[in-house]
Amino acid sequence: DVGASIVSRPVSACAAWAEAPLTAPHGAQAAALAGLLDRRPTSGGADDVCCAAKFGVVFSKAAAMPAAAGASPGKPAAIRQLGQGDALAQLYKLGQHLSERSHAADAVQEAVRCTDAFPVVIKTHCKRSLGQDLRERKTVMSQLLAMPPSPHVLGIAEILEDAANLYMITPRCEGGTLQRFVQERRCQIFESDVRSITGQILEGLDSLHRSGIIHMDVKPDNIMFHWAPEVVSAQRPLVKIIDFDLCQSWVMGRPPGECFCGTPGYIAPEALLGAVSPQGDLWSVGAVLFLLMTGEIPWPDLAARLGATMDEEDCQVCGPGAKRLHVAMRRALPWDAPPWPDFHLGRDLCQKLLAFEPRDRPWSAQQALRHRWLAFPAEDRPVLWSRARAPSRA
Repeated sequence: DVGASIVSRPVSACAAWAEAPLTAPHGAQAAALAGLLDRRPTSGGADDVCCAAKFGVVFSKAAAMPAAAGASPGKPAAIRQLGQGDALAQLYKLGQHLSERSHAADAVQEAVRCTDAFPVVIKTHCKRSLGQDLRERKTVMSQLLAMPPSPHVLGIAEILEDAANLYMITPRCEGGTLQRFVQERRCQIFESDVRSITGQILEGLDSLHRSGIIHMDVKPDNIMFHWAPEVVSAQRPLVKIIDFDLCQSWVMGRPPGECFCGTPGYIAPEALLGAVSPQGDLWSVGAVLFLLMTGEIPWPDLAARLGATMDEEDCQVCGPGAKRLHVAMRRALPWDAPPWPDFHLGRDLCQKLLAFEPRDRPWSAQQALRHRWLAFPAEDRPVLWSRARAPSRA
């Protein structure tokens, strides 16, 4: 997985989180997890502070948005064409390859921008392999470039194009994925951590959805922690949504595609039938929340089995695999099993996000953020997973 490969470098902070809440400081860097639900100045009266910490961080007004989004100064507003004779290697000093895949993103590698030594990750998208999807991919890339910066969405430094490839250049994140964090937790997490992570993912999705973009693959491997230099005072690390390979432009009434995309265990039921909407991303957030609270994704046995056996025909909208998974997702989840009875507000939000019918979910990420569990946090409590083992993954 590209998200996991980008952070296959040393992430010692993740190991340090295994037995302590995110609010505990580790070494020179305190854990820092941000939520920008309230963007008004704090009551303290400091003019350089733009955000009070619903989720534990305050940003400098001068640095918060561009830096927090991972954007670099002078970010272009459109895809930049490389002229004849121009080469990527003239602009970036290329480093090690992090991942190679057979679909749209053919290669991922580290690099450093030649002009200022800015560390980046470059994803190469082969235009020939994209085929008929090339126009849609360029449209989404242009939307991502034009999107207002968000602290909870990995920014794009620039996108380059030559005759053969598209190159998406993003700042390098070193904080580790949410998947790594969950695996290191083993059997316990704190409710405040779950609340903060969930809130920040929703903040990032709200920014994407307002820009007309649906992520389509929200999962722990595509959520990263980031040690933000723009944080003035912090209790937890920032959370950022990464990996835009499956993103789609959202148009009301859009006809269903031929194939569904995403990761078994995190795909919304209606997406299996070709329906695409922001509520599909919200269902995926519900699956992440379920994982954080229980140590398992919803229906882990089914998701693992289908993820290992689904072939090209199964991935067709309304194909055999899609139909089996769709039917199985009507099965009730164990809402009365631990730890849910002790966390009724968290359970209520998770049930709403995982509603089978899109109309029964929050109509937007912003509405989900107004849920009482996120908007009015209570005292912190540890959440004990029923099995002391590494949580399941799809």
